[in-house]
Amino acid sequence: MQGIYVDFIEVIRSRTEAQQFHPLYLDMSQEAVLLYDRDRFLETLLERVRERLQRAGAERRPVGRYWYWDLKQAISCHLISFRSV
Repeated sequence: MQGIYVDFIEVIRSRTEAQQFHPLYLDMSQEAVLLYDRDRFLETLLERVRERLQRAGAERRPVGRYWYWDLKQAISCHLISFRSV
């Protein structure tokens, strides 16, 4: 039987904690489906992550069934701050 694999991850953070960058935001910015987002807080945060990744030229590269983020150019240009988003 073939189907779609769904992974549900519950991450609990305060607004202050959520504003600090977490590597999970890279993939979330591309694939997350937000079921409930009071005041569009996380939607706005992930949009800022998407914009910074695009502006910095970061690339998501496939490796078989998986992928990785090529952030070399983004980091060398100092266009992405990993302190906060």
